[in-house]
Amino acid sequence: MFYCEPYNESNVVKLSKLIDDMNNIEICYSDDPTEPMLLCQTRINQNPVKFKTYISRNVISSRIIENEMVQDHIILTNQQQVVQFLNTCFLPYDPGNDQLYEEKNVTNGDIFSTLLQHTEIFNDKSVTSFGNWCSSKKVDFLMCKPKRKRYANNSMISVRSLYILKKEYFTEIVKRIVLFLTEYQTEIRNLKKQGFKILGYARKSEGAEDHETRIRLLNLMFDHVFVSYNSQANDPLAERDMKQKDELLTQLSAEGNTQDMLAYITNTEKICLVALDHAGLSTNCNDLYGFLTQHPNLEKIMIDTMPTESVIHVYERNRLLNEPEMLKKFECRKKPHQRSK
Repeated sequence: MFYCEPYNESNVVKLSKLIDDMNNIEICYSDDPTEPMLLCQTRINQNPVKFKTYISRNVISSRIIENEMVQDHIILTNQQQVVQFLNTCFLPYDPGNDQLYEEKNVTNGDIFSTLLQHTEIFNDKSVTSFGNWCSSKKVDFLMCKPKRKRYANNSMISVRSLYILKKEYFTEIVKRIVLFLTEYQTEIRNLKKQGFKILGYARKSEGAEDHETRIRLLNLMFDHVFVSYNSQANDPLAERDMKQKDELLTQLSAEGNTQDMLAYITNTEKICLVALDHAGLSTNCNDLYGFLTQHPNLEKIMIDTMPTESVIHVYERNRLLNEPEMLKKFECRKKPHQRSK
């Protein structure tokens, strides 16, 4: 594929040797596996999210066996991972995504039982100890106040009405937390070392929730980001938050609204903008093209679709401007996925 030669056994042997003879050089790809490139191994290691290497045929069989053995044994190994798992799988608010989440009444015991399937940290702990630990860590699901519910045998049990990730996605979430998060953090650290400023952007569509609930939802999403309080995914970026009330912004865990973000990007070089899902930034491709054209300081966009696709999309400014098919990836109509911080 790299040399554009016909695929046959002799070419595989001959051309593989040419690549192997290049010291510290590896064949890899960025977004499209059919577009290979040669890069220094050090650069690939520094950007594991952006640059992916191919699996050679002679290791595929062993890799499959290894994955089958490891897949069922990936577990959460520290308290930070457990908090992230709980905050992703047990939400105290409606994320607006019926495909992934379903509303259920659950006890602390139910949550504890689910957690024990994915970690050994609490093997010698009781449900009461787990509840106390959750309180000390300020786990998000505690924001939903428990209610007493009477069962058929007249027993009263405290339950919370939570939005719970569907069971079939639990293993993938654990895998993402344990294996991918390290690479994601490495990519962010490398960008910072290169002088990039990392901006988060959260867009919240206008909905039926009252002000207090909607502000709480935004506070759960990120720590230090710019937020658009009332906007649709196809609204022009330059026209968002023109009439937003200042008192609402002061209640958010954010540095400002869309207009503040635009001003920051205009006056700051080497920006990487991070958003959750393509629709979390914009589905208006024409407007996004104009936005990139008008803001040359915006050099990278990272779109986190880990909950649904297990992928972090890294887009270079020049490729978005010069490759229309790449820009069209933003032309979706799905609701932005929300998650707790």
